[in-house]
Amino acid sequence: MTEQSEAHSYNGRRIFQSVLGLIGIAIMVLAIYDLSQDHSLGVRELKLEESPVIRDMNRFIDQVIGRLPIDFLMLSVGAWIAFFGLHGVFHRGPQLKFDPDGIYYFRFGEQTIPWSALAHVRFVNRRRTSLLRSPSIDIELQDPAPVAARQPPLYRLFRRLTHIFDPTMFTIHGYDIDVPLYRVAGEMQRVAEPVIDENAADEA
Repeated sequence: MTEQSEAHSYNGRRIFQSVLGLIGIAIMVLAIYDLSQDHSLGVRELKLEESPVIRDMNRFIDQVIGRLPIDFLMLSVGAWIAFFGLHGVFHRGPQLKFDPDGIYYFRFGEQTIPWSALAHVRFVNRRRTSLLRSPSIDIELQDPAPVAARQPPLYRLFRRLTHIFDPTMFTIHGYDIDVPLYRVAGEMQRVAEPVIDENAADEA
């Protein structure tokens, strides 16, 4: 392995992250606007012709679920999307870095994960299954607690929700960096596997 490998986010990635952040802000604005409206009278009668599907959906939300839970859900989702996108835009320095000390990824927080903490490294091509059509690197840790404790709170919460069945897994997203992720994964596997095998031998 080289002394140090770094991957930055180039302009195309930052444009994508900016758009993602703006979408999140737009969702938040819509939620706040809807919260400010008076829904006590039920579904408003619109002068313009309204789709029966939309009208029935609005009636269901107003009468069964209530607007408040939906608006707060939209607000939460919008805040997460905005934070996720804008964090990538305003972050300075490498998005991903690995050296003899371990792996740094800016969405893991200001920390370097030592190679000895890894249990498995896997490249995943999610172009057919992911909404954002981006590959990723899944990193399984032997003990995720110390790393999770130093993540930004929103990332920590999101990881708990998305990895509820596998809390040891951390993900590096391909849309954050400017180099082919399979090459990064291959280099990481080349360095990590001897350390993982040595740890397994020590435990045996």
